[in-house]
Amino acid sequence: MPADYIPICGGWYISLDALEKIREVGPQSKFHDANLIEAIVQSPLKKFLDLNRQGFKGAMCLSGAPPHRFDNDGEQLATTGSRRVFLVFSTLKNYGNVVFDWEWRPGDPKTGYPDSWEQAFGGETKNDQHIE
Repeated sequence: MPADYIPICGGWYISLDALEKIREVGPQSKFHDANLIEAIVQSPLKKFLDLNRQGFKGAMCLSGAPPHRFDNDGEQLATTGSRRVFLVFSTLKNYGNVVFDWEWRPGDPKTGYPDSWEQAFGGETKNDQHIE
């Protein structure tokens, strides 16, 4: 495992160098939103496989609807009433899942489906299906 990877939880990792780069160049809200990753990894509403982008077959996306997000100053903002979901993207390495991106997208916060998910992903899995 690369030396700069730090554990998120239960076999999930993120690059400290990547976090530092986002902290330095922004957007700051994305840096602060990294605090939401662990909750989505632990309890996703939906799991999607295979990003429909070149080079991302086998990648995974977890979707959820945290009750808040962060602004550029790190202040929490409520997401109540918004039509947005939080997505966490990862790839499987021999030592665990590595988060390489995360973002907010328009979607249904009750179901976890981002808008146009059928075009973005190769398919979905059942939430109780274990993905490694």
